Amino acid sequence: MFQSFYLSLRGCLSVVAISLFIVSCAEQQPVRDEFATAQAAYEKGLTHKNKKRWEDAIASFQDVKFRYPLSPFAKKAELDLADVYYLKKDYIESRSAYELFVKFHPSDANIPFVQYRIGLTYYQEMPKTVDRDEGPVLKTIEVLSDFIKSYPKSSYKADTQDKLREARQWMMHHILYIAHYYYKTKEYKAALARALDIIEKYPGFPQREKAYFYIISCYNRLKEVENARKYLQKLKQEFPNSSFINDFE
Repeated sequence: MFQSFYLSLRGCLSVVAISLFIVSCAEQQPVRDEFATAQAAYEKGLTHKNKKRWEDAIASFQDVKFRYPLSPFAKKAELDLADVYYLKKDYIESRSAYELFVKFHPSDANIPFVQYRIGLTYYQEMPKTVDRDEGPVLKTIEVLSDFIKSYPKSSYKADTQDKLREARQWMMHHILYIAHYYYKTKEYKAALARALDIIEKYPGFPQREKAYFYIISCYNRLKEVENARKYLQKLKQEFPNSSFINDFE
C-alpha cells in the first residue's frame, strides 16, 4: 500500500514538474520574441537615421521607446531620438528630449555628451545679428560655462570653449550696439551703463576702445568732468595709439 502511494505521489510530482517546465518555456518565449522585436525596431531606426530619413527614424525610435519601455533598447532609442531632432535642426524638440534623458538616466555614461548637446541647441539658436534678442545667447553662455565646470576633462571641452567665446563676443557686440543706440538718441545715462558694463565684465573684448569713447563722451555730456578724465587716462593706458584720444584733448 505504501509503495502504491509512493508511486502515485511520484507520478503527480512528475506531472507538476513537466507543467512548470512548459509554463516556464511559454513565459520565456515571449520575452525572447519581445527582445528580438525591440532590437529589430531599434536597428530599423538606426538605418533611417544613417540615411537621414529623419521622420522615419523618429517613428521607429518612438515605437521602441513606448512599446518596449523595459527593453535595453528603449534607453538607446531615447538618446537617438534626441540626436535625430538635433540633426534635423529641430532644436527645441532636441533639447526637450535630451533633458528628459538626463532626468530619467542621470548616471548614464552618455550624460556629458547629452549636456554638451543641450548647450549646442542654445548655441544653434543664437541670432546672427546683434540687433536681436539676447535670450538664446545668455542661455548658451550659462549652459556651456556650467559644462566646462562640470566636465573639465571632457573631449568636448575645446569645442565648448570656442562656442562660449563666440557667444561672449556676440554679447559684447550686442551691448555695444545698445550703447551706440542710446548715445545717438541722447540717453546718455543708459549708454554709459552699457559701456561701463563692457569695460567691467569683458576685459578681452577687442572693441573696448569704442566703449571708452562712449563712457568719456557720456560723462562729458552729463557734466561729470572728473569721471571723464579718469576714463580718458584709462583709455591712454590701454590704447595709447587710439584715435579717440584726440577727440577729448
